[in-house]
Amino acid sequence: MAAYIVVRQVLGPRAVLALLLVASIVFYAWWNPVYVPLLLGLAVFNFVVARGITAYREAGQADRVSLLLTFGIVVDLMVLGYFKYTDFFIETANTLFQTDFMLQHILLPLGISFHLSEDRLSGRRQPRRGRRHDLLEYCFFVMFFRSCWPARSPITARSSRRSRIPGRSR
Repeated sequence: MAAYIVVRQVLGPRAVLALLLVASIVFYAWWNPVYVPLLLGLAVFNFVVARGITAYREAGQADRVSLLLTFGIVVDLMVLGYFKYTDFFIETANTLFQTDFMLQHILLPLGISFHLSEDRLSGRRQPRRGRRHDLLEYCFFVMFFRSCWPARSPITARSSRRSRIPGRSR
């Protein structure tokens, strides 16, 4: 809390976003730092997709908007599927075809389901509502560790989420 107050007073609200983003990255890295580049890469990928959707929408190219949205969702689902279902499919194939492929025992990155579902998809829908966000705001939005808290927690309520982002009003 003290760091928040000092950073806000000395450096301003954007620095607070950066501080909270770094705290979130540390939170995810505490569990397994190997997955931090994956989570950051997915955040950048989805930010670029959201920006592309906005650009195509403003240019009146609805067919490209749909194509880019579909591409982004498919990539996210493939990443999620790899981490969640690879061993399931290998084990099923071993049972059905009596093969002996080794299970991969892939660890699921902390929070990846949150990253690739609610937050990512809502980040892609935001351009439809006319909201603009930069990379720092987007990364903060999708990586803020509040998404690992219970869904009914006050901090996850949509109305309170926007008001909790430093420097942003409702």
